[in-house]
Amino acid sequence: MDYACMAFNQINEPGSYTWSTMIRGFSCSSNPLESLKFYSAMRAHGLIANSYTLCFALKVCARVSAISEAQELHTETIKAGLGWDVNVINTSFIKLW
Repeated sequence: MDYACMAFNQINEPGSYTWSTMIRGFSCSSNPLESLKFYSAMRAHGLIANSYTLCFALKVCARVSAISEAQELHTETIKAGLGWDVNVINTSFIKLW
């Protein structure tokens, strides 16, 4: 992930796909909490998460038992109208709750 971070930092305005890729990468790494930091940074840059990004972040919450973060993400998912998205329900909410 060090090389990925170096490449990411070279991009002037990373888009949602680039952010999601980093979030996914960290979600599978030995430091999964870093993906939640990237998710927060993505939101701070004004980008809106799609169902895939939310799935990655919710899986991390389940993996590390980050309940308060999971509740916030669950709320964001519903507000974004993705609460009934099959990807979110099947891969994230079931594992989380």
